Amino acid sequence: MSNKPLVLITGCAGFLGGHLIDELATKEADVIGIDKAAGHIHDRKNIKINKMDILSEKGISGIRRDLDKAGNKETYLVHLMGITGTEECERDKVLA
Repeated sequence: MSNKPLVLITGCAGFLGGHLIDELATKEADVIGIDKAAGHIHDRKNIKINKMDILSEKGISGIRRDLDKAGNKETYLVHLMGITGTEECERDKVLA
């Protein structure tokens, strides 16, 4: 990663996150996208996609590792992660 700002996006595979990834691909920023369903989006020149669940211990460790690598660079968090679909909301009312 370079000295460009770092943008960390949760929910990067969703509607808003996907469009933001596309836009940031053309900007002077390093981007880390995180989503547990990120199979349809891929790394690009300045974008690293991590398929992980940030609610898990492994996911939290992965984010901390990425932030440690970034060092003291200017960092932004765009939190777009959310529960999707009525079935999932009905199944897990606490998370919804």
